[in-house]
Amino acid sequence: MPLTLEVGRQPEVTERRVPAPPPGLLLDTRARWKEFWRSRYAALIDWHRDRQGLERLFELQDLKTRWLRSVQKHPLVEGSQGQPVANPLATKLTSLAAELRQLEERFGLSPRSAAQLGLTVSGLRKSLADLNRELDEGVSSEDMLFPERDTR
Repeated sequence: MPLTLEVGRQPEVTERRVPAPPPGLLLDTRARWKEFWRSRYAALIDWHRDRQGLERLFELQDLKTRWLRSVQKHPLVEGSQGQPVANPLATKLTSLAAELRQLEERFGLSPRSAAQLGLTVSGLRKSLADLNRELDEGVSSEDMLFPERDTR
């Protein structure tokens, strides 16, 4: 979704077509896919560059949902000797969660990465009056562009 930027106005997301989700996803996962594409952070996505990572993210979220359901339904399964053992999917969920966290960070789906993306987007919201005031105060153009490096 492209951002519409006007001096002194908050970026707005304009409507665009939601790409088809990867095939075979659960209804809940397809709904999350649509929600993501309607979010303001989706405006920062380059489909050609990010497609594989995004599809992988939602496929893993889908797999996590399926595995959680299985573990909840069958916390114990029969072991090789006929004894009850913890469902092996429970331990696989740990490694799956780690990969999911990495992808969620990359695409702004965790609170931390969303805040970082929000700062990037909100950094574009300075009004012309703000920029002129900073110039009058002697703020360098580099400090205006990269305020996080401001050492004042």
